[in-house]
Amino acid sequence: MDALHTDNYKYLNLLRHRVIEGGAITTHDVISRARIMEDFLHAIENDPKNKRFLYLLPAGHWYDIDL
Repeated sequence: MDALHTDNYKYLNLLRHRVIEGGAITTHDVISRARIMEDFLHAIENDPKNKRFLYLLPAGHWYDIDL
């Protein structure tokens, strides 16, 4: 997701039912903006349906994942 950080929770709720089993929703700046994304973080940390993978990368770096 590339939304305003304060809107990530809203977008998570709009998207989660569209993600097929094995699919993923990704977003950025979750760690650096954690204080303004508390509702989003609470939702992903406390929903037993979610599996979280956290990759901490320096700004400007990317990571390629084969699933």
